[in-house]
Amino acid sequence: MAVLSNRHRAYAHIRRKMAAGELMMGSHLSEEALAREIGISRTPVREALNRLGTQGFVEHVPNVGTFVKKFTRQELWELLELRELLEGYAAARAAARMGPAQLEELQILCDRMRQVCHKLRTHKQADFPPEAIKRFNLADESFHMILLRASGNAQVERLVEDYGLITNLCRRTFPMPATMRFSTLFWSWAAHVRILRALQAHDDERARRWMSDHISRSKATIMRYFDEVEEPAVTRVDMSVALGDEASTSRWEAAD
Repeated sequence: MAVLSNRHRAYAHIRRKMAAGELMMGSHLSEEALAREIGISRTPVREALNRLGTQGFVEHVPNVGTFVKKFTRQELWELLELRELLEGYAAARAAARMGPAQLEELQILCDRMRQVCHKLRTHKQADFPPEAIKRFNLADESFHMILLRASGNAQVERLVEDYGLITNLCRRTFPMPATMRFSTLFWSWAAHVRILRALQAHDDERARRWMSDHISRSKATIMRYFDEVEEPAVTRVDMSVALGDEASTSRWEAAD
């Protein structure tokens, strides 16, 4: 029983490190170091890594070691397409199921994202406080998880949680250019507001459409940054097509 418990501890520990940004695609996963961090033997760590390998999060290179999987462009595109479809479906289901308490939670999270955006407007693009970005991302992730739970489909919740972890790994492996940070965060906040308004109106079709649009925009962003880092010679669509121009005051007020 203790071995089973330690295996779960190791599995949860590694996933937390991925979610927290302590690991990126291609990061080496040392059984010895992980066992020392958790305070357990290497065997349950190895079992946890095998499980993560089966799920597609890590890969073992013979005679070299175990690493966080480095997804190809095609793999990322396919995973993000699946997330777009599944989260749109979940949003539509949630629109008919969410009660006042859950909607209030989502409103609080939207307000937190808005506060971060207001704060960042006063900073230079290259000088964004890391704690503010972390606060925004936590609110963003919590919004999606509450909505997924409200959908009432545990399998979709599990799958999207895994895809979300991969998305977070992408964000940290292929970070956005400093010049695009505010614009990207602003549009993300505005998308969550639109989704929330559809949920408050119990409009399943509008909730599905806005969520799919939000994930589609995130997909375009991630793929652009992937190309910048991995395939700089590839011809790419101008960022303004995928993300829109820098948010103006009038746009800010319109989304408020």
